[in-house]
Amino acid sequence: MKYILLTVFLCTIQFQLLAQTNAGKGATKTAIKPALKVVTKKTSKVAAPKATNAAAKKTTNVVAKKSSKEVTSKTAKVASTKSTKIVKESESSTAQKSIHKIAAKSSAQVKGGIHWLSLEEAQEQMKVLPKKVYIDIFTDWCGWCKQMDAKVFTNKNVIDYMNENYYAVHLNAETADSLLYKGKKYGRIEDSKTNSLAATFMNNKLTYPTSIFFDEDFANPQPVPGYLETPVMEMILKYIGTNKHKSVPFEKYKKEFKATWGD
Repeated sequence: MKYILLTVFLCTIQFQLLAQTNAGKGATKTAIKPALKVVTKKTSKVAAPKATNAAAKKTTNVVAKKSSKEVTSKTAKVASTKSTKIVKESESSTAQKSIHKIAAKSSAQVKGGIHWLSLEEAQEQMKVLPKKVYIDIFTDWCGWCKQMDAKVFTNKNVIDYMNENYYAVHLNAETADSLLYKGKKYGRIEDSKTNSLAATFMNNKLTYPTSIFFDEDFANPQPVPGYLETPVMEMILKYIGTNKHKSVPFEKYKKEFKATWGD
């Protein structure tokens, strides 16, 4: 019986389409094709048996009304479900982006006014906006590291210049976490607390603190071991940041440089 009703309903739709076509001769073929495709798509999986003309005449009106309501209801449900799914996916995507921004902001503000990033965050941001990179390699037990945190990294000029021209990374040389750098994971050296990437950055000379200055895309690393007073930090930040290192020998630059950021 269901197959008969469905067949009659399809016949009714075809009659209506023919009537609409004859009534509006100005309608284009492209306006009709989508409707036919929708009907075909919805019914292509149904194999309906043939109905007799007599049965069709008796049940046409009832089937048309009932089927129309069912199709409208099903279409509305499908549309509602798809709409809800799209909204949920959009909300989920927005939420994930917000969480990522909050997490990045949280980790970036660990140390005073300098926008400290994790190594992975710096690599991600580098893809969007290339900058120089400054990595401060420290340990929890290093006294001079704490002095740099308290005196140098709180200097307003250091903060402003660093944030404008560099991605700043605060890297614990003895972190227990593995570090992902340029697609490769680095863990602790065997029988040591030192992370192998930190040792690589320092050329295996484990001195803390050690400052590493990079060009864009982490190119041309320049490790500078030891505590850097503000005038020395200013000199090197500007030497690398203004690309003087590409044309002026450091010793010459050092003799001509005049510090302005204070002690």
